[in-house]
Amino acid sequence: MYKLILLVLSLISSFVAIYYKSDDDFTFLFIIPLIYGLWTYWYSPKTENIGVGLFMLYCTLFFRYIVFPVVFVLSAYETYIYKSFPDGLMYESMQLFVYEMLAILASVTYFDKKYKNKIKISSQNKKSFIRIPKARGVIIMILISLGFIISDSSFIDKYSFFLNVEEMLNEIIEIGGGNGVGDSIIIWTKILLTIFLFTFFYKRYLKHKSSFYFILSIVAFIIPSLFYASSSRMSMLLPLIASLFILRNTYHKRKKIITILILSFTSFSMLILTLYKNLSNSTISSAASFIDWDSSSNLLNMYFAGIPNIAAGISTNLKYSNNFGIDIFINDMLGSLMGLASSFPGQSSRMFFGEYIFGAASGTYDQILPTVIQGYFYFGFILAPIFSVIMVWSFTYLDSIVKTTRRLDYAFLIASISAIVGFAVPGSLSHLTISSVNVLLPVLLIMYLNGSSRIKIDD
Repeated sequence: MYKLILLVLSLISSFVAIYYKSDDDFTFLFIIPLIYGLWTYWYSPKTENIGVGLFMLYCTLFFRYIVFPVVFVLSAYETYIYKSFPDGLMYESMQLFVYEMLAILASVTYFDKKYKNKIKISSQNKKSFIRIPKARGVIIMILISLGFIISDSSFIDKYSFFLNVEEMLNEIIEIGGGNGVGDSIIIWTKILLTIFLFTFFYKRYLKHKSSFYFILSIVAFIIPSLFYASSSRMSMLLPLIASLFILRNTYHKRKKIITILILSFTSFSMLILTLYKNLSNSTISSAASFIDWDSSSNLLNMYFAGIPNIAAGISTNLKYSNNFGIDIFINDMLGSLMGLASSFPGQSSRMFFGEYIFGAASGTYDQILPTVIQGYFYFGFILAPIFSVIMVWSFTYLDSIVKTTRRLDYAFLIASISAIVGFAVPGSLSHLTISSVNVLLPVLLIMYLNGSSRIKIDD
């Protein structure tokens, strides 16, 4: 059913792009939603085969390939960086945009088939047991985290409670003190505590078959998500989406109610946070500037690697092409990793990208660098989508582990990382390296050292 809905929406998007065309550079803009809709209808994996990473990619691609063309054309191709480009560059950027899209869709098709047999074989071997984490490691991590927090309360200043209106209205939250190790340990502890509470209640549900423990196991995922980092809605959204897939994989007979509950709560939460973040005086009249076509076009371009952002990347390469050497590549990959950031203080491709858009004098680099442009900087047009393909392979592989592992703690952690990577496919390979090295590997090590216990399942 979802394939038919996406096909219809893509056809509508294509029609709008054709009917309201007012610039020859975008004559073939309609091809983007059309190709995506046709691919989704004929080649997209079946619903039961969609993992959390692929689900997040679909959410991203929906806005990028179906919503963006409509908003872009209805805004008369509005973007704050469009007029600075030479003639013909927009057309070239659209070619690269389409090329990356074809590479992403082809890699999803290939890797889905590659891991499908592995998942099928695992599902045929009915699991009579699962493994849940022991308490000792979680208790130790809680005590260590409390030690950091007691010594310096700034470690938790970045976290806001969902219903704290005053904090949500602050666009920038000043965070003093703290250090990378303490912040990371608190993040790791939050993950470990979340999955421990869930498995604690799930174990009791298996024993008593009580709806009370079923509800508590859902609450175990929701409560931690109510405390989000700074004003970032993604720190709330992605763990919730990961929990949805874990809950569906454990409570097989209650998939429908789980999906309704989690998606309803997620949608409501995102709506409230978005309104509070963008409507500073919380009045209906101020909503007009938030939902107009021009603002929407700029937002979609910035957050979903729109065509103008691709054009800005090509222009950046023309201006700074001699700067993209091995040192910049290493800084891109390792500069944000825990414990290594101070060792790579030099420039990055994102800095050059920001300099081109905002000017070197501004000192502003707060612009998401498209993944395809990162590849374009180092490998040229032909291999530009290589980083995007690597990210697709990464989350499809992680999704296959989530579906086959018998350890619930591994499943939740890996599902959370897969959600991050799937969502970030258009926006820089560094999301994969940071989430893997700063979160996935250390927490996996802690889980391994902590050990697990085996319980029987029949639900």
